[in-house]
Amino acid sequence: MPRRPLLSLTLLLSVSLSAALGCDGGGEAKKNEGSIAKALDMRAELDTTKTDAEFDKEYEAKKKAEEAAKQAQLDAALEGVAVMPESPVKGHKQACNDVADAYDEMVKRRWADDAKQLMMYYDRRRAERAEVREKCRLNTSAESANCYAHALRVIDGELYEHTSDIMRRCVTKFGGAGDLARG
Repeated sequence: MPRRPLLSLTLLLSVSLSAALGCDGGGEAKKNEGSIAKALDMRAELDTTKTDAEFDKEYEAKKKAEEAAKQAQLDAALEGVAVMPESPVKGHKQACNDVADAYDEMVKRRWADDAKQLMMYYDRRRAERAEVREKCRLNTSAESANCYAHALRVIDGELYEHTSDIMRRCVTKFGGAGDLARG
């Protein structure tokens, strides 16, 4: 369905703009008038040849492409931090203790500029560290726990929101137990 009201508004705008530009009588105004008229003619042609559904379809395709590019960038960042550290901790229990320490460091770094959030973390710090340690013990191997601890120490920015994805990647790469290893 053509967009006639937009075309009328565009035509009215071009007439008033060309009248305003033409008042100074300079050569630059005439040059601009021609290029503006061309641009408006092209816009009018586009508006008459495409329907709303076609514009919506193009918009959705561009939106999906942008989301896919953003997801690919996030995946690459997550993959970049889910690596084995240079000096891994020996033993599963020690590795999970290291994960709890790394989690503590990460939370402190994340909320360093927000005193309220930091105080809330300190109020529940013991419970959160115990929960992280238990989750590690149930779902990881020593190697994947070392990977996860390393990742927690190096992440920043938007990756703070993806700690579970990082653990899942470490378990997938280096093995583990529990639900994360199964899928």
